[in-house]
Amino acid sequence: MFARYVAIAVILFLSGCANNVSPPLLTDPNWSSETLANGFRYHLYPIEGQEIEMRLIVNVGSLSEREQERGYAHFIEHMAFNGSRRFPHNTVFEEFAQVGVEFGPDINAITDYGRTIYQLSLPDNQSLPKALDWFRDIGDGLTLDESEVKSEIGVIFGEWRQDDRQDASWPMKLYESTLAGSLYANRDPIGTELTLTNATPESLRRFYRHWYQANQMQLVVTGGFDVNETAQWIEDEFASLPSNNPQPAKHELPPLSSNGKYPTSLFASKGESPAIVISIQGGRTIIRIPWPPNVHCGKDGCCSTLSN
Repeated sequence: MFARYVAIAVILFLSGCANNVSPPLLTDPNWSSETLANGFRYHLYPIEGQEIEMRLIVNVGSLSEREQERGYAHFIEHMAFNGSRRFPHNTVFEEFAQVGVEFGPDINAITDYGRTIYQLSLPDNQSLPKALDWFRDIGDGLTLDESEVKSEIGVIFGEWRQDDRQDASWPMKLYESTLAGSLYANRDPIGTELTLTNATPESLRRFYRHWYQANQMQLVVTGGFDVNETAQWIEDEFASLPSNNPQPAKHELPPLSSNGKYPTSLFASKGESPAIVISIQGGRTIIRIPWPPNVHCGKDGCCSTLSN
């Protein structure tokens, strides 16, 4: 659930594929996108016979936090698995385990500097309504129980202890060197010891209600499903999600420097699955999706590049 190694990959995008030529992105007619009256956006891409991939994207990360809220975006991400209106305590794992969904590869989340992304992979569309129930609960139904909050502080500190900077790998050293002197250098998504130990259900709830608004969210669903049926399910679930603005919020992150550019490359280390960066009209959305298995990366790890 931690974002630093995603950020490392972003840095590698910049350094590994800088010389490739970027062909223009073409509109795929198989995509359908809609915006609800509350500003919630959803994007559907049906692929017959394929497993269901779902991502709930919330425009909140460590750069959204005030000084006393450092680490809160990441903390809320953790709490989404610890209890909500329809999935109390940790029952979300039990519910989806019944259809073969495993924590880690199939159900997970990540928080970075500007986004929190919840991932759910389903073997078929039978559990799609239940998945939408949970994603809607993430929107405004997290319980943030006091005992769960206290116990989760220990879990987050466990992640912190595993992140040993004394014996950092070269990608980590490259990452830290690249961020040095930028706004990002002091905005690690995991937060600080002081802000985490002082976190309470009330302070987390204030942050949660402020940022988890319909117009700050997008939902992406791909795989084997009926578009019209799924669109109706989504509208039934999310049309009543609270929003502070009917217009979808724009999402822009500051560059590392005045000459900084956002990465748009397709990259993978040799022998690993590459991923693509997708731009969705109305706001830049980064989604890592496995590339088809018949595509292979070169020895330098670069498969292709995409333009904005």
